[in-house]
Amino acid sequence: GASLGCGGIGLWIDGTLITTETFIESRVIECEPEQSVFDLIYQWQRAGHDYKLTKRITIRRGDRLFKTDAVFQRDGEFADTLTVAVGLTTHDGKAKATRNLKAGWVACWEEIDGSDLGTGIVMDPQVIEDYKLVESDKPDESHALLIAKTNKRGKVSWWSGYGWERAGEIRNTLQWEKYLTDFSEKH
Repeated sequence: GASLGCGGIGLWIDGTLITTETFIESRVIECEPEQSVFDLIYQWQRAGHDYKLTKRITIRRGDRLFKTDAVFQRDGEFADTLTVAVGLTTHDGKAKATRNLKAGWVACWEEIDGSDLGTGIVMDPQVIEDYKLVESDKPDESHALLIAKTNKRGKVSWWSGYGWERAGEIRNTLQWEKYLTDFSEKH
C-alpha cells in the first residue's frame, strides 16, 4: 500500500509525498546472531527522471530501533539535495503524532488490539528541514513526516522502531518520547 509504515521513505515534491513501489532487488550483507544487514533496491520513473534508491538496513539484536541508510540516484547520478520525507503511518489518524525537532525525532502512539504501541523515527536534527502531519481520507495515506535533504552523495540516514506496552519497558507516550530523546543524544 501507500503507507510508509514505520520509517519508510519517499520523495517530497511540491508538498506531496511520492512513495516508491516494491523493491526490485535485495542483498544480504551480513546475517549473524548479533546483527543483520541487508540492502533493498528500488527503481522508478517520475516526471521524466529515472530514480534508484538503495536502502541499507542494519538491525542489531536487543536494539529497539534499526538504522536505515538511504542513497538516491537520479538519472544515474547521486541525487544531492533531493527533498525526501521519512515517515510513520498514523493509521488513518488513529495514532497521536508528537515531535521534537530539536532532539531530532517524530513519534506516534496508539492503541492496537487492546494494547498501546509507539513508533518513532530519530534523525540528525541538522538535516531535518520540516515536519508535516499529512491527513487524508484515503486509507494508508495519513503520515507524520520528517522532511530532509540528501547530502552530496545522495544519502540520508535515520533510525526507526517501536515500543510496545506489553513488553513492559515503555508503557505510555511520555516514556516513549523520553526514550527517543535519550537515543538521539547518544547517536
